[in-house]
Amino acid sequence: MTNDAPARIFVGPSAPQSLIDVYLAIRRGASAFERGWHPGSSLAGTLSADQLRCRVIGNGLRELDRFLNLLIDETQVVCGRPSAPGIRNTANKLTRFRQHEPGATRDHARLLALGRSRTCLLYTSGHVARGDRSGAHQLTIGWWQEGGRPETRALRQVAIGDRLRLSDGEVAEAGAYYVGIADSLIEHIGTHRR
Repeated sequence: MTNDAPARIFVGPSAPQSLIDVYLAIRRGASAFERGWHPGSSLAGTLSADQLRCRVIGNGLRELDRFLNLLIDETQVVCGRPSAPGIRNTANKLTRFRQHEPGATRDHARLLALGRSRTCLLYTSGHVARGDRSGAHQLTIGWWQEGGRPETRALRQVAIGDRLRLSDGEVAEAGAYYVGIADSLIEHIGTHRR
């Protein structure tokens, strides 16, 4: 999954190395999610294997989000638009970047939910301690509800006091989701440069 061919094909051989590096970092991170991660007992120390797994997944999501944020900046520069390094919220930055495209906000809600899920995994080992906003009784997470048509499914919610538990398949799917957005940005560059 570390092949930079998609970036080279859509952007061309003159693609800035910084853009390729960030793109490859997203693909490597997603590849790690695909392989799964299960700590051995010697790695756990004072944390249980479940707590350690939550922190690793949360940290991985944080890194994927950060690299996506950087890739948006690199894409803007290559397309001749000013970058926005001051916008740290990736969901808002991506929506702003796509503001003149159909479906500009399609990823906004999920990226925000992945951010809240990441925080829950990192700081409370998956124990849902607060909702989406003040007074909310549930946390919307970055994974879809089961069943229904894909275009109408809602993001899952977990009640305060419950645990956010993710299967290896769900973790891998989140990595693939970030790669999909990264690929769409690279394709945008290719379209813009033609």
